[in-house]
Amino acid sequence: MVTPVTNFQAQLASTVLGVSQVNLEGRRNPIRTRETNQGNLLADALLAEARRLAPNFGLPTPAVGIQNGGGIRNDNVIPAGNITAQNTFEIAPFLNFVTVVPNVPRAQFKEILENAYSRIANVDGRFAQIAGMRVVLGMDATLYPPRIQVDTTGLAVGGREGERVREAVILSQTGADSIVIIRDGQVVSGPGITVATIDFLVRPTTSNPNSAGGDGYPYRGLPFTTLGITYQAALQNHIVNNLAGNITAARYPEAGSGRIVQAQVVTSNTQTPATGNSTTTFTGTNFTFTANVTTTAPVNVTYLQEVVPTPVLPLPTGIAVVSRYFWKVSAPGIVFTNGKVSFPLSALAGVQNPAALRVLKRDNATQPWQDLGGTIVGGNLESVAPFNSFSEFAIGSDISNSLPVELTAFSAKSVNEGVKLEWQTASELNNDRFEIERSQDRNMFAVVGTVRGAGTTTEAQSYSFIDNTAQSGKFYYRLKQVDFDGTVNYSNIVEVVKEKPTTFELAQNYPNPFNPATTINYQLPTNALVTLKVYDVVGREVATLVNARQEAGRYTVNFNASTLASGVYFYRLQAGSFVETKKMMLVK
Repeated sequence: MVTPVTNFQAQLASTVLGVSQVNLEGRRNPIRTRETNQGNLLADALLAEARRLAPNFGLPTPAVGIQNGGGIRNDNVIPAGNITAQNTFEIAPFLNFVTVVPNVPRAQFKEILENAYSRIANVDGRFAQIAGMRVVLGMDATLYPPRIQVDTTGLAVGGREGERVREAVILSQTGADSIVIIRDGQVVSGPGITVATIDFLVRPTTSNPNSAGGDGYPYRGLPFTTLGITYQAALQNHIVNNLAGNITAARYPEAGSGRIVQAQVVTSNTQTPATGNSTTTFTGTNFTFTANVTTTAPVNVTYLQEVVPTPVLPLPTGIAVVSRYFWKVSAPGIVFTNGKVSFPLSALAGVQNPAALRVLKRDNATQPWQDLGGTIVGGNLESVAPFNSFSEFAIGSDISNSLPVELTAFSAKSVNEGVKLEWQTASELNNDRFEIERSQDRNMFAVVGTVRGAGTTTEAQSYSFIDNTAQSGKFYYRLKQVDFDGTVNYSNIVEVVKEKPTTFELAQNYPNPFNPATTINYQLPTNALVTLKVYDVVGREVATLVNARQEAGRYTVNFNASTLASGVYFYRLQAGSFVETKKMMLVK
């Protein structure tokens, strides 16, 4: 039995499903304590597969996906590059089936979330990686005690249901807020939530049909349907079919995408502004609001400091640093114009150059910041651009702080896969991540990848990253080191020459088998007239992908076979006198 198993493992390792532009974070501690891009990938796979299959079972379309961290088992960082079938089995090795739980009552849904985030400090497997929603967690255990003591049915002992989940919002397909489920720790009334998850979390763990599921998830006998596909197969389908084999840094940034916000509430205060031109100061929050109020209503200002920083989406021009503290403001019913906010400089941590400060505003953690400008008046930072609605506010600035990392080496070299960058640090202080930036003129740089830092450590650390998008030519690279509080600084610039290929080469397509799209790579050592065509098994030409004169270099072509039938096909590259043909399989 050894040989067949070994052969099967080798086949899995050689079956390329796609390529990831970023490292995928799957280590035990991060996957069970915070949002990670690998957790997002698997949660997205559950939700996508459940949405695809639910109509076949007469089920409502799931709104959210929940995957427990304990079910993600690879316990490593999968480096950027090829993603194989073996990787998916390492991530999702158990016989867990994609499951739909229709119309979970909102109060019970809050219990499920409270359970999911109740034991973060213990690095517990119940921590939920999520899809289709955003949650805000209050991490101050005194203000917001977590849900700890429960009975066998998952009910909280003594009625202490937990108060950690402060906000839960179902997101629209664009990532904007759509349906508020929990606001300020309270359930918002409305219809139930249909959940895509795995059967392990739903099936009762005792003979009592109303007992909690695995990891204490309090589904308590709610009806559920398994969809006949494992979570591993769902992950594989998601990579091949939904992502077309391309896990991008934009969709799955290494620092996460702001789905789970962990914050410590410093203080909260509610005031009702007077109508007319009025100024309202919110006690204890360092927040003052001025506007022309036509219809007044209570305004709540909550001042927070992130425990695990959420990623910063593309910043406004001139902004490089965002404060780790921010303000969430809600006021349903208020109507005003010419809104302005101000903050005392003495209360703003990390300020070295007040003149560079700007007030930032965004709808929520999944949306980019907008620059409202900034001016210093009487020892306060005031916004400049008027606004007429509330959301979130923070402080932004240009680069003004020193690098909290002792970088000892940084190099770049050409490899077959692209350009490999390696660097080492002797020590690190509050280091969140490195963003790798590339330029071809040494002036204009763009981010090509992200690598997570080690936080705070006095031990030497080594890092590497492969830029597989670099073609031939001269390239310049630098590291943008980002601190947990948003502080950034840059490394020295290194230079590398990516030589032209020395041989003709046609690579095996990936993914293979595929449905319906796949990618074909090839390289040319000299300029040549190039044709790349696809044929069926009887030799009929079914597609011409390239028919042009091309310069020496490396090329990538995407082939979409959505109009073709399942079966074996051949693709043939001819470049001058060089001819090579390879086989691929379309499986629908």
